[in-house]
Amino acid sequence: MRRWFMLFFIFSSITFLSGCLTRWYDYEGFSDTTIVVGTPFDPMEGISLNLVDATASNRTLRDITDEVTISRNNVNVNVPGTYEVEYQYPRQKYCRNSDNECQNNAPEFGTQLRIVTVVPHEPQISGLNNQRILLGSEFNDRQGITVTSYYDGNLTDELKVEGTVNVNLRGEYPLTYRVSDSDGRETVQTITVRVFTQTPPALSIIDGVTNAQGEIEVPLTLEGYTDGLPNFDHFVRAVDVEGIDISDDIVRDFGTVLVNQLGSYVLVYSVFDMDGNGASFEMTVVVVPNQSPVINQTDFTVWQHDFTEFNEKLTAFSATDPEDGDVTDRVTWDLGNIDLRTPGVYAITYTAIDKNGGVGTRVVNVTVREDLPPVITGLRDFSYA
Repeated sequence: MRRWFMLFFIFSSITFLSGCLTRWYDYEGFSDTTIVVGTPFDPMEGISLNLVDATASNRTLRDITDEVTISRNNVNVNVPGTYEVEYQYPRQKYCRNSDNECQNNAPEFGTQLRIVTVVPHEPQISGLNNQRILLGSEFNDRQGITVTSYYDGNLTDELKVEGTVNVNLRGEYPLTYRVSDSDGRETVQTITVRVFTQTPPALSIIDGVTNAQGEIEVPLTLEGYTDGLPNFDHFVRAVDVEGIDISDDIVRDFGTVLVNQLGSYVLVYSVFDMDGNGASFEMTVVVVPNQSPVINQTDFTVWQHDFTEFNEKLTAFSATDPEDGDVTDRVTWDLGNIDLRTPGVYAITYTAIDKNGGVGTRVVNVTVREDLPPVITGLRDFSYA
């Protein structure tokens, strides 16, 4: 096919005593082309370029094909794809015959771009891409898909699809497309169709951890006793539109609880489901005064020198905490100056510290009773005959 093109000064005229001169280029072989993979490709094959000068009474044709060069060529005949070849040729000046004045405003070189498409031997499936469709919407697994073969032309009607998509159930569905040409060359491609929803997930606080106002209460906690505090982030739960727990994806976006300062604190959380739908949630944590443990122990009496009885009664105590429950194992005691060898009344101080640093104490009085020697009665003097 022959094409005609002009420089930017095409059809510009130069006035002579005898008329006007018109100049253009006549070329062939620059058209886009398609080749099958592995086919040799010579970018200069079939290329011709002629310079045409014409006046009202005369026309000259000069072959300048030898002046055509290739400025860019990225064609790889072994890899299917779309490539470009750019050709370059020198622009020709033209002059007035009267004073030999040349026109120098033209570009120094002209270019021509050629598209080269390398196709595989196997049929090509076009328009096949992973898709996202809204839950409940219609879906046609062949819409927009065509098949072409370098040898057989259009093979769209021969395309086979394996797999189904349930548009009413969210998830990912694989579809496999197969097609063969008349020589048995087969192309197989698989895509994923994702059925998604635009309904955001739901965030809430787990049951049984809030007060009547929907807040989480934690006791005032002294520095160094935070190991016993709960992880506030574990109180938030998230489920998607299908009721699937996605709590592991929850992120705290804002907020810190100062457990050593009384007050109310707001924590902000967010979560995104598999479809990118997001939701946010605020949780209030209130730091309230800590209630101290209560030690249950009574005053007791022991005999002088009876260490066994003393140890039994010393440890016969229990302790409870309003927040922590049984804290008996957190009780310590101070024996003071007690002396089981000396009768008298002595004070023992019991101390319990809860997980938040709250302190409870109880003072117990211990009476050490004098151990008097035994008295023998009913004895009298007697003799044997």
